Amino acid sequence: ALVTNLRTLGRDLRAIAPFRIAAIGPATADRLALRGLTPDFVPSRATSAALGDELPVAPGDPILYPSSALSDVRLRNTLTARGATVTQLAAYETIPSLLDAERLREVREAEAVTFTSTSTARFLSQALDGHELLPATRLISIGPETSAAVWEYFGRLDAEALLQLGCIALCGDKRQRRDHPPGNSGSQQHRRFSGTMD
Repeated sequence: ALVTNLRTLGRDLRAIAPFRIAAIGPATADRLALRGLTPDFVPSRATSAALGDELPVAPGDPILYPSSALSDVRLRNTLTARGATVTQLAAYETIPSLLDAERLREVREAEAVTFTSTSTARFLSQALDGHELLPATRLISIGPETSAAVWEYFGRLDAEALLQLGCIALCGDKRQRRDHPPGNSGSQQHRRFSGTMD
């Protein structure tokens, strides 16, 4: 989205050459690499909380934070509390897709559903319009924040990729379903995985 916006302004990636770049996780770093960019910093966990806590900043450092129009202000607030001057820019907008009858049937009968952001959980819940996924359908999230959203909208979760391990890789491996949301105790827990996005 940032590259597209630069082109709209008649600019290219040379415009950001003087600046340091941070990626929220390996998947974002891989996307940057496709543009010939290597991030200067990637946090230990692929979450906005880890990025906010670990990003090297000094008081007064200016930070441009391009984000989805749906993103909240937690990362901005964390960096601001650490002394940085943060400009949060809505670089793109996520728009839900409607499900026709055939696509709705395919989703409801899927062996597994993967969630790559909190908005995917919210939008799928809205698109199902009261229809429930089959109990055998495994719900797999890309990380902790998305897991919380899956729990909020679907009441269960089967697997989570801690460092954005390709969700497709998890679909072929049957995992125990987690019977309790993050932070609660329980006899069964979904397994967490680390790795990089394929």
